[in-house]
Amino acid sequence: MASNVDAIVVVAMDEEAAPFLAAGDVVNEKIAGNALLRWLRYRDRTILLVRSGISYANSVSGLVAALYEAPQTRVVFSAGTAGGLAAGVGLGDVVVGETYIHCQVDATAFGYAPGQVPQMPASYRGDGELVAAATSQDYRIHRGLILAGDSFASPAFAAQLLKQWPDALCVDMESTALAQVAYNFGLRFVSVRAISDLCAPDEFDEHVDDAAQRSASVVLDLIQNR
Repeated sequence: MASNVDAIVVVAMDEEAAPFLAAGDVVNEKIAGNALLRWLRYRDRTILLVRSGISYANSVSGLVAALYEAPQTRVVFSAGTAGGLAAGVGLGDVVVGETYIHCQVDATAFGYAPGQVPQMPASYRGDGELVAAATSQDYRIHRGLILAGDSFASPAFAAQLLKQWPDALCVDMESTALAQVAYNFGLRFVSVRAISDLCAPDEFDEHVDDAAQRSASVVLDLIQNR
């Protein structure tokens, strides 16, 4: 299976995996730690879909397991849902990450920028061609800064994030961790997240399935047409 994988897609939850599974055919699957890896045939492409589990640690371990199974694959997508931050970002909108920052890393006492892991870049860039190619006839798409950390962003926390990073469009719990792994391995990477909530848990429960479908639609189009 390793030689013919066109792209690795990492999602955190079963709800975020469901639209991909509905779109293609599973030809193989494997459990790797907390992650469930599925080789999915979508039209003339093969996708290694990773349901990693929520959080930095789970997403990173899931992606590393996928890279072990498909070491020749150079394209990685983070897909799924996120909490909207910017005033112009609404429920159901899709955010394509141009830049990624760790919103809960603080080594400023040692001279690093807010969000910068020591001895790593202050931020990470999404693959320019993939970012530019992300389109949809049905959903509004925003391109810009995605934050990620290991906490669900409550309204109070969201306000703190916007004070520190006023250009941030959304926040999730995996994107920047995956961007850092992609940077370390020299991979093409982009996170495509649909807004399931405006940092309110009740909105997330209501909109998670629709947001997951919107993210998957954009990612599948990118994989098919890149």
